[in-house]
Amino acid sequence: MLKIPRIPLGQTPDSVGLAYENVCFPSRIDGTLLRGWYLPGKRAITLIIVNGGAQNRVDLETGTLEIGRDLVEKGYNLLLFDLRGRGESEGQGYHLVHSERDLGGAVDYLKQRFPSRNISLMGFSTGAAAAIIFTGREKVAAVVSDNCFANVTDSLTTKLAADWGIPRIIVKIIAPGLFLTARMLYGYKKIDPVSSVTNISCPILFIQGDNDDLVPVSDTYSLYKASGNTFDDLWIVPNASHTQAYHTNPAVYIERVTGFLEKTEAESD
Repeated sequence: MLKIPRIPLGQTPDSVGLAYENVCFPSRIDGTLLRGWYLPGKRAITLIIVNGGAQNRVDLETGTLEIGRDLVEKGYNLLLFDLRGRGESEGQGYHLVHSERDLGGAVDYLKQRFPSRNISLMGFSTGAAAAIIFTGREKVAAVVSDNCFANVTDSLTTKLAADWGIPRIIVKIIAPGLFLTARMLYGYKKIDPVSSVTNISCPILFIQGDNDDLVPVSDTYSLYKASGNTFDDLWIVPNASHTQAYHTNPAVYIERVTGFLEKTEAESD
């Protein structure tokens, strides 16, 4: 249920005309070696891209390289890296297991290399959940959350019911046993993004497609309401399916993201 197959990198930033640097750094606590790319811009903010599911730093469905290209052109520095067990990073990947350690390693790496820069997170799907859970415990400049679910149990129920072809009620009945097994075998601790978001002080941009068949729009409204930060922003994207907001309208997507980041940067000065 939790184990993630390793998907090879399909492209490099060369394919979208970007200069880049190969980087590697250890995760927190256990020192798992993580690999990625640093894409230089000219602004004072560096964005860490956090992929969802089994995807590595090159998520062709979401378009992380294209998003990265557009953000670099707007002057932002980017770190695209593979969570453990994905792409070229060491270890075995599991959904939502040790993501905080890996994100912590990425933040530590950037702080050591660029101590004067602000660090923000941009996550997609489970990557957005990982970003919110991480930021509930550690301060960053801002978070861009693209299609984050609110509750782990509900999200798991939807996915497994679809994957296994069984009623949702059956999945809900067996869910506690699945979580207990995951904790015993892999050290997984169930944390809901809707609980973590209440502890976040930085601004969050919540992006949600209104045609998402995995994460209901109500989840994003729940996260936005639970956060209660007056500097947050909420964007429901018409006709966009799961993590497809960028592809629906790339120019508007980048305009909304950069507008949010610029406002955040101005307010922090």
